[in-house]
Amino acid sequence: KVDPKMFHLVVESEVALGGEGEVQNWQKGLPLGKVSAQADAVLGLSMAFDIGVTLITKKFPPELNIEPKLADLHIDLKEFNLRRVANPTTNLALEGESAKSFGDDMKDNLKAMIKTFELDIKNRANEAIAQSLKEGKGNISAASLFKIAPPAKAKEK
Repeated sequence: KVDPKMFHLVVESEVALGGEGEVQNWQKGLPLGKVSAQADAVLGLSMAFDIGVTLITKKFPPELNIEPKLADLHIDLKEFNLRRVANPTTNLALEGESAKSFGDDMKDNLKAMIKTFELDIKNRANEAIAQSLKEGKGNISAASLFKIAPPAKAKEK
């Protein structure tokens, strides 16, 4: 709790991903080559939200107005394991330890590339939050709060 009307919430998570892709290069309608790859990764995500909370008492029943804003976002490539890199046309491939070594060399470049997207992701998230609030999805009625509140414990005598 920052002050009576503002809270600070930090959410940290990790996600394990597996994927594959193919990149094709073309020039003037002619294929120049393509490369396919398979990799596993673990991404760490840290988000800090500033959440404004206001009780609107001019309505009955009162509503709780919540205005979240993503204040800070960090994405970290924690693990990267390149399993296979191949040219599908020639069937030349790097697999096993060779692919892993190549992937280790790429890891720092991938981390830097991910960092370049952080600000854009943060801005898009805040745009989505603003749009959601504009559509009226940021208000919670008092009746809704009572429905989700845990039941009161009986007092012992």
